Amino acid sequence: MLTAKFKTMTEIIKINPLNPETHLLKKGKEVLEKDGIIGYPTDTVYGLGVNAFNSKAVRKVFALKERDFSKPILLVISKEFNLKEIVAEIPSQALKLIKTFWPGPLTIIFKAGRKLPSILTGEKGTVGIRVPDNLITLKLLSLCKFPVTSTSANPSGMPSANNALQVDKYFPDKIDLIIDGGKCNNPVPSTIVDFTEGKIKIVREGRIGKDELLNTLTN
Repeated sequence: MLTAKFKTMTEIIKINPLNPETHLLKKGKEVLEKDGIIGYPTDTVYGLGVNAFNSKAVRKVFALKERDFSKPILLVISKEFNLKEIVAEIPSQALKLIKTFWPGPLTIIFKAGRKLPSILTGEKGTVGIRVPDNLITLKLLSLCKFPVTSTSANPSGMPSANNALQVDKYFPDKIDLIIDGGKCNNPVPSTIVDFTEGKIKIVREGRIGKDELLNTLTN
């Protein structure tokens, strides 16, 4: 079994969810730049974040969650991030959904670009990406020049964490930093759509319904 070394203390910083403090979020950016793992809130549940360009850090996440390497890990990016850096192509229909639903609970699966480590994609060559509608995470991502992993902050098979304390209980002293942005109040997961085969495939219907998606594409 893959093993990984973790720090022995987890720092927890409380962030104002309505007016996130930039100087505090810079701590998160620094941890991510140094191969570290953070727990952070999104618009659905808490996630585990590492620099997605760093294969060593991505391996840490798999080890921490005891996650099967065949299962890809989703990414979150800022509104300003150049999506073309990490995907092979952006279909026109996907672009329609991006303009309508990002930031928001929509994950889009693309063909992965060459800059992303293959371990991140489960060796499938595809990657799911979204822009979360959470002020804390958006500000953190805007400070970073790289995409961040967004797998749920729980051991594989366990319920997703919706607050910082639960994240800490799941992974005591195994995460470098937990950003406490309060409770996540939207337990329904993001909707997942796949454009890698040339047309839309709804992988999981979450907070955005099938009819809403199809109406957007036809208008």
